[in-house]
Amino acid sequence: MRLAPLFVLSVLFSEELICGDSVGRDFRICCDLLSAAVLSDFYPCSHEKTSVSLACICAAALYYVSAGFFCGGIKGCILLMVVPSLLFNVSYRSLRILDKYRELSMLLRRDGALCRLEEDSHLLYSGFIPVIILLLLLLASLGAPSVLYLPLAIAEIFLYSITHRRAYSGRSMLLKLRRERRLFNMVNAEMNSAIDVGEIEEDILAGIYRRVQTYMQLHRPFLNESFTLENMCSALNMNKHYISRAINKYAKKNFRQYVNYYRVKYSIEKMKREPDIKIIELAFGSGFHSAVTYNMAFKLFMGITPSDMLARIRLSSDRQGFSTRKESAAANPARISLQDAQG
Repeated sequence: MRLAPLFVLSVLFSEELICGDSVGRDFRICCDLLSAAVLSDFYPCSHEKTSVSLACICAAALYYVSAGFFCGGIKGCILLMVVPSLLFNVSYRSLRILDKYRELSMLLRRDGALCRLEEDSHLLYSGFIPVIILLLLLLASLGAPSVLYLPLAIAEIFLYSITHRRAYSGRSMLLKLRRERRLFNMVNAEMNSAIDVGEIEEDILAGIYRRVQTYMQLHRPFLNESFTLENMCSALNMNKHYISRAINKYAKKNFRQYVNYYRVKYSIEKMKREPDIKIIELAFGSGFHSAVTYNMAFKLFMGITPSDMLARIRLSSDRQGFSTRKESAAANPARISLQDAQG
């Protein structure tokens, strides 16, 4: 399969030397290189059926070799090489998309992240083929000099090289090698139901923790007493092992302690807004199952009971109110009470 583009190129170049003329030679060379790029675009991803690619490569290679004998001048190359190349490109992409959705198991693979990376890489580099075709047609319509075809030929060689390397090295050619290896290790660990923490990057865990914090602060899911780790995983579309690891690393708590800490902080805010509120109302209003659980969690994180905290807030509120009244009286000495005036 990997030799098919080179075989077609050698045949087409031989035809150029034997039967070709100097009219539009640079354009025809670009068309020959385009055929190699199209054939390399047929290389399958690791999870795709090889038989489909093999059949497409054989059919397209046979066509290019046959069409090369009849290409005469620029118009002939456009009709027999350029336009069919565009049709091959679009047809193969459509065939692969239909093939993916024909088998639902492809959509449910546990290594879906790696498959998606391969498909995105394939689609990206496949998208350069129509661009090259448009540039070829533009240069031909303008009657461009030979020197303008050279960068296009280099681009076609580069496209063939990178698609060939992508297919036979397993690389996506989108990410750095180090990041691809870590992604591969993470997917393998997930498929084996074991997370190798040493392979998880610090910035990944930090990013997960930031998302968890944002979710807790904006949506306040902890107010629901039945809120679980599975609920958070569904909301953030993340694996529970990664979320637990991020919380353990940065919050120094397990998931239950982390949720209860947010509940305790919320109850303190509620105390400050409503100093006359009852403890039982604070407990259920903050997401706890009972007042006993609330008292235990509060004492764990704050070092005092909710009753003591509420008493302090009330005392502070009374002192602040007294201080405010005193300052108001000092600022307005003329405003004395009727009782003082009568005295």
